[in-house]
Amino acid sequence: MVMDKESAELMSGLRALLAPGLYDLPVADLRARLSPPHRGPALPVAEVRDISIDGPAGPLRLRLFRPTGGLLPGLLWLRGGWFVLGSLEHSDHLYRELALRTGCLLVAVDFRSAPEHPYPAAIEDCTAALAWVNAHADELGCDPTRIAVGGDSSGGTLAAALCQVARDRGLHPPALQLLVYPFARLRVTNPEYKDLPVFPAEAAERFWALYCTPEQRDNPYVSPGCASELHTLPPAVVLTAEYDCTRDDAEEYAHRLAQAGVRTTLRRCEGSFHGFLGLTAVLTSASAAMDDIAIEVRRILGLDHLAQR
Repeated sequence: MVMDKESAELMSGLRALLAPGLYDLPVADLRARLSPPHRGPALPVAEVRDISIDGPAGPLRLRLFRPTGGLLPGLLWLRGGWFVLGSLEHSDHLYRELALRTGCLLVAVDFRSAPEHPYPAAIEDCTAALAWVNAHADELGCDPTRIAVGGDSSGGTLAAALCQVARDRGLHPPALQLLVYPFARLRVTNPEYKDLPVFPAEAAERFWALYCTPEQRDNPYVSPGCASELHTLPPAVVLTAEYDCTRDDAEEYAHRLAQAGVRTTLRRCEGSFHGFLGLTAVLTSASAAMDDIAIEVRRILGLDHLAQR
């Protein structure tokens, strides 16, 4: 399928905007270049606040986005950024929109990033965050029986891995895993899309190498698609993009979950590219995908009365 018109126009603009060699810059310089973009007024939610908890290596920051009052399901969200880039501030717009559309208390985790903190720092932080939210759900105004985990890109990878960690360590299992174009394995499976400016394969390979060693790539907590046992994992909603050099592994993971008896919804967004979900303001396809996954989340978490567009 041909990339949809809005996506193609945006991709053309990105090719002109992103300087050659951008992803070869030192990590600190690249983070500075990709500082939070100005997206206009922030979407209003009922409450935004930061919480500091005890993490594996010291204080760990969580940011809560409450869309409304009352007892709500929870959604522990893990940001994307190839395990290297990204921040709570950079993804603020996405957190707010997810909270509003899903009706969940969204808890964003400021986990440690590579290369300063390679594997297993990020997944250990995410595990600590899940355990803390489970233990403190009542004081957060969150239903402890309806806490989901989710993430986009590398955050989707961490969310999938976190479900396996929770199972293996006997933590209370998430009610749902929402995986948005995750890296089921840290490899390129669709080389025809390797040169898209928003997600060039060479940059991904560089950042994956900063996150873990080659020997660690087959560890299911790094590459969830390498796991041999899937049947006891939580229900899954998996969103992929057609123009994504890692698409096939994510879809294979969804199929394997379903074959293992896990309730799984897989949607490929035809004509779209990796990273599009945060672009609802400019892409009709992104807004439609956000609607679809919000409906699935609400249905699985028992908010059927809100599961209408």
